[in-house]
Amino acid sequence: MANLFKGYKSITDSQFKQYIAQKINEYDEGSNITKERLMNLAENKYKTLVRAREWKAPDKYQKKVIALRAQIEELKSQKGNHRNVKQDWKKKAPSDIKATKTYKNREYNWCPKHQMWTVHKAEDCPTRRIKTIKAMRITPKTSGKWPTH
Repeated sequence: MANLFKGYKSITDSQFKQYIAQKINEYDEGSNITKERLMNLAENKYKTLVRAREWKAPDKYQKKVIALRAQIEELKSQKGNHRNVKQDWKKKAPSDIKATKTYKNREYNWCPKHQMWTVHKAEDCPTRRIKTIKAMRITPKTSGKWPTH
């Protein structure tokens, strides 16, 4: 009997575990239950839980945790989406690379290195300042395009 109880207690379904704990208490209090009867009761309980779609279903605490996790994920996605939507305009290349754009009283310039609108001018780009200036001297100004490297 001890091995049966031990095996049934290892099952992770909370309702089934509670049911087996009740049977262990009855056995400890002197109830005359056989191995066959216990296995029959356990099988019936399992089938009942499966039919009711309650087998390994989350309990009320697990449901709260799942709901809270979903809320956290939703908030994270809203925060990320808000920033991305707000900054999408910065990624749209202009037809004239020398054009400027004003956004919220701030002037922006297209930077070919960053491939986006920035507050610095292309020739002042801190990441490729020397290469850009040298390339501008070589590239004919009539092309109207910045060199790509």
